[in-house]
Amino acid sequence: MKKKKKKSMRPKDTQGWNPFVGCNFDCKYCKCSYKPLLEMVGRTQNCQQCFDYVPHTHPHRLLQKLPSDRVLWVASTGDIFFCDPAFVDQIVNVMRNDKKKGRVFLLQSKNPSCFNRILSRLPQNVVLMTTIESNRHYPGISSAPPPIQRFNDFLLLDWPRKALVMEPILKFDLNVILQWVSALKPEAIFIGLESKRKCSLPEPSPLEVQQLHRDLQNLGFKTYDKAKFKYRDVF
Repeated sequence: MKKKKKKSMRPKDTQGWNPFVGCNFDCKYCKCSYKPLLEMVGRTQNCQQCFDYVPHTHPHRLLQKLPSDRVLWVASTGDIFFCDPAFVDQIVNVMRNDKKKGRVFLLQSKNPSCFNRILSRLPQNVVLMTTIESNRHYPGISSAPPPIQRFNDFLLLDWPRKALVMEPILKFDLNVILQWVSALKPEAIFIGLESKRKCSLPEPSPLEVQQLHRDLQNLGFKTYDKAKFKYRDVF
């Protein structure tokens, strides 16, 4: 009998490299969709901290060979804001010493101010990313910094390659988002409704999302439907 192929546990967007795991922003939509996947990974790897999604490190992964994928999402199963700065420095050292031609590293945080400390040491093949679900503040949905703070902190980062994630997108004010994006000038914008459809969120209508895509594209920006495009297909 043919053996059933084991389902991959890696994120579908791109290959993740996770010497750091976990987050304390306690986002409602992560509890509904992403956290159950991490619990499964925690059981598979026999790591209670992964299961609980508490910030922690896996130092042995710094010594292992990096995945061969061209695009690597660094700490894809956590928010690097919660990582000890000394360990972040070790992660950056591995990235700097990587010799794979054409490699692109993705670094994402809902508190992009954490990138300031490492900007001078980052290799040029890094794309910095942040999530801004809306210009409106929804404190009951996430304990991450308010969107206006994320926008300002991301804007102040002196880095040539930036991308914006608007997933799960929440009700927004179109004119404000257009102004923010025009100021940020991201090379890519990923927009999507809550993927698992398990949470009760204040979402815009599909027509409003389509209008956002059109208006941003008319301004010259590249937008992608997060459900259809993978990071590795864009960068």
